[in-house]
Amino acid sequence: MSGFNLPPGCNVSDIPGNRPEDGVEERLLELFAEAWGYGFTEEQILELWREAVTSEQERIKEDPA
Repeated sequence: MSGFNLPPGCNVSDIPGNRPEDGVEERLLELFAEAWGYGFTEEQILELWREAVTSEQERIKEDPA
C-alpha cells in the first residue's frame, strides 16, 4: 500500500492492531474481564474462553479477506 514508510517485505497488515488475530485477542480479554467481574469461577471463564476461541477461528476461516 503506498503512502506508508515500511521496510521491504513488510505489509500494513503486519502492524499490530491490523491483523484479524489482534481483534480476537482483544475480544477474549474483554470476555475474561467481564466474566471475572461477574464472579465467574476460573473453570467457567476457561470454558467461555475455549468457546470464544473456537468461534473466532471459524469466523476468520470464513472471512474472504
